[in-house]
Formats: sequence, structure tokens, C-alpha cells
Amino acid sequence: MFHHKKLPYGVQYELARCVSHSKFKFTDIHVPDLDVFSELKTNEKAAPLTLRTFLKADEDEDEDGTQGSVFFWKVHLYLFNIPKRGSIPSFVSEGTCSKGYNIYLTVLLATDEFRVIQFPWKELDREEAALADDPYSGLGFNEKGERIDWHGGQVVFTGRLQDKSCKKYKSPPIYKIVLEQPRLGPSTMFSRRFGSKHFFRVKMPNSLNKNPEKLTQFFQRPLFLCGFVFRAFYAKESNVFYVKTNEVTDGSRILPGETIPGLMSFLDFLDWHNPMKLNSNQVDISSFLLFSTYELTITRRKWLNMFRALL
Repeated sequence: MFHHKKLPYGVQYELARCVSHSKFKFTDIHVPDLDVFSELKTNEKAAPLTLRTFLKADEDEDEDGTQGSVFFWKVHLYLFNIPKRGSIPSFVSEGTCSKGYNIYLTVLLATDEFRVIQFPWKELDREEAALADDPYSGLGFNEKGERIDWHGGQVVFTGRLQDKSCKKYKSPPIYKIVLEQPRLGPSTMFSRRFGSKHFFRVKMPNSLNKNPEKLTQFFQRPLFLCGFVFRAFYAKESNVFYVKTNEVTDGSRILPGETIPGLMSFLDFLDWHNPMKLNSNQVDISSFLLFSTYELTITRRKWLNMFRALL
């Protein structure tokens, strides 16, 4: 549906982020409401409007007339759609809310956590345009091999792993990935070459390290995000990294025998990074994938065999 509507990737991601936070379900989306985002075309114009369109406020005043519920909705929406550096929303000084609420919000927005975050959508538009013109343009060099003043891969897409199982009855873990606001951040060799949207990073709290076997099984599964299939390929310091593959999904399963032109398969990506034919003399224990987060080391060859078994 999203690809058919030609929605900017930022809109697709923000909708998926709302769903991951249980704000609504994809089935709740009124399809005609998406047309306005298609017409805007760019991430910079369309993505910031997504939350304001699909998250509705209750405009009823509280009994004391302070519009407290409306204020808290505005605070929630504002922080959920993390602001630009140094910006303070106008409703803080509108006088419709109590002084205590205003102080709370002002202090919260003054913390480093919110000051350092910037909207990434303009940068993502620039990157998409550059990669459409030249798939190698994100590397930071021109056709003559000379450095230029820009490189791609600076938009970081992240999520956080949560366990939704019932702690009271010591139930088996039920893992869920909750999407976070994309940020501008340091690029990597991979993101410069293939683009920011090609990768996704999952942060794993240390409290979830208690069941290595269940974690391994979870990260072996494909991740469906914005209509694409992602596969975990590396882990470091409580972060698990996913790469976009050429597999096709209908949103609930992978469609066998179908592939997306122009994208690498998972095995091709691994071979691109570390060609087996050119490194046949490597010892098997020189691992390509190191899941040190939960004391599990997987060699490249073992990972390839495990992935083939899943197909």
C-alpha cells in the first residue's frame, strides 16, 4: 500500500513507529489520508506532518478549565516527535496550562537528551537524491576520486528491544522492537555505500541478556520494516545491526521466489563485504559476526549455513 502510494520513506517510518508504540494499528489508517503525503513528495515536508495527522487530541477541557489533558497530549506528541535543537514549543507560553506543567516541560526540553537531537529528514532527502543520481555518491568522492564536502549515511534508524512477557509469572520472553526517532549521527562504511535506509540498529538493554538462546532465535528471524525485509548481520556493545535484503514480504511473511531488483540478497551482502573466494585461507574462527552481547560468537561460515537452513 505504501509503495503504491509512493509515500516518502520518512512517512512510512513514522507510521511504523506509531504502530510499534501501540498508538494505532496499520488497519486503522484511512488510505485516502495518505494522498496528501504523496503530493508533498519529500521527507522534509511530509514526515513531520505524520504524527499531527494520525495522532488526534481530545479537545475537551478538564474540570478545572486548564486543558490539562490537551496539554499532556501536546507534550506527548511534541516529545514523541523530538524537536530541533534549542526549540521550545509555543504552547509552553500560551498560558492555557498551569505554571507547574510549563516548568516541567521547559526543564525536560533543556536536558541534553533533547538538545542534541535534530530532524534528519532534509539530510535524508539529500542522500536519496544523490544515490538516485549515482549509487556511489554517498562515499564522499566525485568521479575523479577527489573528496567532496558531503557524504551519505548520516541518518541513523534505531529501535529498542523490549520484553513484553509477564514478569509476575516468570513467563518466557516475548520480544518486541519499538522504533525510535531517526537521528543525525556518524556514518559507517556500509551506510555511506548503500544509504542510511539500508540499515537498522536495535539497542538491547543489559537486562535482556538472561536468555541467550531465545535472543539468538529472535535475531535469526527476519525483520519486516517499511515494506522491506531486514536481516541481522552484526552485534556490538548491546547493538544488533540489520541490513535490508532483496527478499519480498507481504507484511506477514516472506514470499518465496520473489526478489527486489537492485537490492542484494543477504548472502550476497556478506560476500560483498568479505568474499569467500578471496579469503579461502582464513581460519574458521575469525568470526565475521560477533554476538558478544550475549556471549555468543558466530563464524561467518556457520552463519551462512544457518541462514540457508532457514530458507
